[in-house]
Amino acid sequence: MSADDPFGFSSVENSGATDRPTPTVFTTTDVDAGVTTATRTPIALLVAAIVVGGIAIVTAIALGAQPTMAIVAWCLAGPVGIGLYAAFRVRDTAARAQPFYAATTRGVVAGWTALIVLAAGVLIAALRIAQWIGHL
Repeated sequence: MSADDPFGFSSVENSGATDRPTPTVFTTTDVDAGVTTATRTPIALLVAAIVVGGIAIVTAIALGAQPTMAIVAWCLAGPVGIGLYAAFRVRDTAARAQPFYAATTRGVVAGWTALIVLAAGVLIAALRIAQWIGHL
């Protein structure tokens, strides 16, 4: 830094080839050092939600004539299954916020499948509960 320029540039009279600063060059190794792998859709929670919804459907159809089992099936598909789906959404949103996110068709299909299976489980169990209430 010179006294006449606070930013360190030399004046026109002193500009020689040796006074010039060397430019900063970024190489590909500098850029590649910070790159992480692509984040993918967290499918494990969706698979768990689909399994819980399937168990709820089977329980509601096979054992839904018993009021306790119909309520258990509704609880499995409702709070438990939709809770798993919500946990998936939270993790998926966090993964999408990463610099590199690779959405998969498996994740999209599994997401819609989980919603359909859980909705069917809740509806079938609710119908069984309604039949039981209607017979009182």
